[in-house]
Amino acid sequence: MKNYIFEKSVALANVDRTQIVVVTVPNLEGDTIENYATNLFRRFGIGDAEKNNGLLLLLALEERQFRVEVGYGLEGILPDGKTGRFQDQYMIPYFRNNDWDMGMKNGYDAFYAEIVKLNNLDISYRNPNVVENSFNDSFEISSFLLFLLFISVTISAIAGYTIKKVKN
Repeated sequence: MKNYIFEKSVALANVDRTQIVVVTVPNLEGDTIENYATNLFRRFGIGDAEKNNGLLLLLALEERQFRVEVGYGLEGILPDGKTGRFQDQYMIPYFRNNDWDMGMKNGYDAFYAEIVKLNNLDISYRNPNVVENSFNDSFEISSFLLFLLFISVTISAIAGYTIKKVKN
């Protein structure tokens, strides 16, 4: 699933500079999901700085909480009501059954499709590994860094969850 999300996100970012980041953590370390998501969003600068078009999908396993953080540049096409409907329809039924991967993939696909449709983007023919201009050279590096962030957060989450299980 990581490659699937990464490749689609890079393709989207190469066309529109929109960044979708998926993060799963073992727990919120005593914080609220709202604060945790906002801090992640700001710390990693998700989305283009000028367009403010980032989207964070955050899942906290221990607390069984999910949060969507939307940059101001996407709020017109992803208002709270729509993000809530997407969660209810595409994600929560799977999360209730502990099918985290399918819930995240379905939700990701719904948000991705909505961004592509409402921004009238044509990304079907683009290869995310092909750099099309000088802007994409620097953006490909940013995308790679986001991918590394995703991997490191996932590894940290798994390690933290495993350590906590061992201590208990």
